[in-house]
Amino acid sequence: MSNVVAGLFAGQLAGGAVGAMLMEQLGFRAVFGVGVVVLLAPLAGVLLLMRHYIEVPNARAPRLRRANAGLVETLRLLSTRDFGLLLLGSVIPFSIAQVGLLSFALPLYLEAEGAAASSIGRVLMIYGLCVIYLGPLMGRLADRSRIKKRWIVAGGLIGSLGLLSLHFYSGLTAASLAVLALALASCLAGASHAPYLLALPQVQQYGAGSAMSVMRAADKLGQMAGPLVVGMMFGTVGMGSGLAVTGIIYLAGTLAFLLFARASAPPIAEPAPSGR
Repeated sequence: MSNVVAGLFAGQLAGGAVGAMLMEQLGFRAVFGVGVVVLLAPLAGVLLLMRHYIEVPNARAPRLRRANAGLVETLRLLSTRDFGLLLLGSVIPFSIAQVGLLSFALPLYLEAEGAAASSIGRVLMIYGLCVIYLGPLMGRLADRSRIKKRWIVAGGLIGSLGLLSLHFYSGLTAASLAVLALALASCLAGASHAPYLLALPQVQQYGAGSAMSVMRAADKLGQMAGPLVVGMMFGTVGMGSGLAVTGIIYLAGTLAFLLFARASAPPIAEPAPSGR
């Protein structure tokens, strides 16, 4: 999964850097024109490179039923301590900080500091480079570690402290360090979210695929709330302090996960054999 995320960020890295440089040299219309052409590449890749994996469905083959978890089971899963704390203490706060900083706050913050569009693109490259080169490495280390919780906590502490530093320091260098800290948080915590979640007994009973979908939904919820939370903080306490408050929210969630979530999942109790 870390390698898949690295591939995704490779495209985002190229898009952010090239788009910023094109906008500075040729204007924003050229960025949209190039984007239209580039969007044809995935279509050609699917048709040419993946043609052997495209299967024609057989009408006579029996259809398999899909087991869908009901609303009651989903609410019961969300109310469990470890799963709920993973979402509320790590997944959602990180998504708020990630999208709130990278997609919303960083361009506005650096523009107010007088940075050029190309400089903003270069700062965004820091996040992508870390995820591309350090993400797979951290993923292998997390897979070898028995306790995934320590990686999640370490990522939360690093990411939140990076945002908090913007309250005391400002400028291009401070923003670059905050992005670097958030990238390290993504490499540390992101590689451990899925293994920690899949080891929970409640998830094994609920279904691994369905539980991963719930986690992805929580991740998207945090991404949706990120610009709203950071924008509200900007209007209330200012840019630097607003990002620091976002860091406090991330830090509070990390500490709650550290204090109350279990380090490793307890084994599922097997029923005792019945005697004759």
